[in-house]
Amino acid sequence: MARKLIGVLGLALAAALPAAANAEIVSSKPDHRYVPGEAVVRYEPGTDASERLDVRSAAAVGFEESLSVPRTQVVSFKGSVQDAVARLEDEPGVAYAQPNFVYHAFAAAPNDTHFGHLWGLGGTPGVGALPAWDRSLGAGQVIAVVDTGVDLTHPDLAPNLWTGPGGIHGHDFVDNDDVPDDFNLHGSHVAGTAAGVANNALGVAGVAPQAQIMAVRVLDADGGGGSGDIANGIAFAANNGAGVINLSLGGAGGGGDQAMSDAITLAESKGAVVVAAAGNGGDDGVGDNNDVTPTTPCTLPNANLICVASVTRTGARSEFSNFGPTTVDVGAPGGDGSGTPDGDILSAKPAWATQFSEDFQSGSDGWTATHSSGFDWGLAGSGLDGQSATDSAPGTTSYQNNTNSTFQHTGVNLAGQRGCRVDFWLRLNGVENALGDDGRLVDAVGVGVAAAGSLFGEEFAGSTPPGVFERVELSLPGADNQADVRPTFKFRSDSTVNGDGAYVDDYSLICRGSGYPNTIAGDSPVEGGDYTAIAGTSMAAPHVAGVAALVHAVDPGAPPSQIVQAMKNGAKPAAGMAGVTVTGGVVDAVASMDAALALPNPGAAPGRPRFLSVKVTKRGMLTVGVKGDPGTSGVLTLKANITAARVRIVGRKSFRIGSTGRAAVKAKLARPALKQLRRKRKLRLTARAVTKNAAGLSSSRTGAITLKLTRRR
Repeated sequence: MARKLIGVLGLALAAALPAAANAEIVSSKPDHRYVPGEAVVRYEPGTDASERLDVRSAAAVGFEESLSVPRTQVVSFKGSVQDAVARLEDEPGVAYAQPNFVYHAFAAAPNDTHFGHLWGLGGTPGVGALPAWDRSLGAGQVIAVVDTGVDLTHPDLAPNLWTGPGGIHGHDFVDNDDVPDDFNLHGSHVAGTAAGVANNALGVAGVAPQAQIMAVRVLDADGGGGSGDIANGIAFAANNGAGVINLSLGGAGGGGDQAMSDAITLAESKGAVVVAAAGNGGDDGVGDNNDVTPTTPCTLPNANLICVASVTRTGARSEFSNFGPTTVDVGAPGGDGSGTPDGDILSAKPAWATQFSEDFQSGSDGWTATHSSGFDWGLAGSGLDGQSATDSAPGTTSYQNNTNSTFQHTGVNLAGQRGCRVDFWLRLNGVENALGDDGRLVDAVGVGVAAAGSLFGEEFAGSTPPGVFERVELSLPGADNQADVRPTFKFRSDSTVNGDGAYVDDYSLICRGSGYPNTIAGDSPVEGGDYTAIAGTSMAAPHVAGVAALVHAVDPGAPPSQIVQAMKNGAKPAAGMAGVTVTGGVVDAVASMDAALALPNPGAAPGRPRFLSVKVTKRGMLTVGVKGDPGTSGVLTLKANITAARVRIVGRKSFRIGSTGRAAVKAKLARPALKQLRRKRKLRLTARAVTKNAAGLSSSRTGAITLKLTRRR
């Protein structure tokens, strides 16, 4: 007869948790995460029916059914699912045990009117929002939009606005007040992509549609702002609980901006991820290499910052998008520049109301021409659709030298209005584009308004293509809340160069409004609509900000740098990003969640190890299966009562849990223990496994191992 030693593992916990900690509230609703009172268990190869019965008996579970998957059963029990699973996994011969998870059909697309255009929320190259929403919609997260402000009354944004002390929704560092409204459209568009309201039968939906939007205005109505305001905005967001800060802004910054970097560092200390746009290239509209020509803040070295390039609907890099194999991390949907809802990124647009408009088709009623030299302004039949205003006297083809003339309308009442702008079409021919000794243009046409005794607007010179009008938009903050505002055109020439001069047509004075028709229009205020499609890395960044909020929602213990790393690890390959970004891919919401959950949170102790199985050879070599957190190191200690007088260590071995979450720990029994096993044919050991993670935090489990000597015939 041959002999072999068989190890039988019976676990006795060293300490039990209080009863309250093991309690489980079971809902009567049909949307449990798993079936109450049931688990799925798979046995190791070679376990027979009697051994499986022993496992179930020891774990206090009953048999329900066998599955078609080999060696797999559904078992039932009373009490906590987690406790039952732990008991099963502590038994020898169990490969794994798990809850009997409940699944549902994937969430249907929301009923938002224009959801069909939101390709950025779809699968690659979109961020895959719908399957991610089965896990989280971003509830409890705050995304700060540090930008031109946010339309505080837009119906797709207002319900998700963050509300702080005193009922504020953020802060305006441009006007230094607590009303961070948007007098551009950039910030509102960004906010809609990151966290627009979903399933409200209206407009669009954001990537994290239940996250809150903190509006932080640091850029003026023309989209410009300084380091100081931006740093203040980042700090405000971080100090007021924003977990994600979106920076769809950038500039040369000399390759760095210490004030901004310090603000981002502060944000990290407060637990905030910062998402930055990679930038849209130079004046040629072609993306630049940020590794060579850095864009700030994209290329700042902060660990909690992620830099985002833009991809088109085909996954190609958008022509305008900056890139950088070492400085730009990931791609995200940013559009192709076509201006169409299916090619660019559709999102929210602020409401505007036209206060005054003039197309000059009915003459110059209400307009008065004056001059101190040269010709008066008048009308000419060479406009966009007929007549336009021109500095050249009717019947002439050029302006005169030493001209100083004005064309001005009677007053418009803008009392109570904010965010006023002027929109017009301009044609220039031969207006000398040169600077005088005083730094001013020597020849110039000025377009704007007169208000409160001052002129507001801008001067222009040069030439447009022959016969071509170009659209111009200007912010006019000086016209806000003024009762007497006069639309004004001026022309002056100090040079000896004469040209055909200037033509102005379809002039409109617009201020922020309150009408939301749920329609898509162009990005100009005069085109109406409360949604528009535009392109840019500014549009790509909020897709990533939304994903960051979703990741933080499912892994709230993850620090900012770990969320950034998870989004990089989860990036899906995209041809347009290969070789031009760090990851070569585009952000994917579900993969980012999975990557985050796979990374142990710093500061958290590892999960308690579990004993899986034990084998022993006749020479006393034990192999103990241990399950634990991947990457943790551990020590297995075996003790036994060799004599009645004392307990002694009979084996000790270090080990490391592999990427599969398991380790096979081999330890040789001390000679006295092996001798007793052979003599008594049975030996009871106490096994203690202690695991430790990279942060030095540890967890342990103690159990009993009974070794038996049997005979084989």
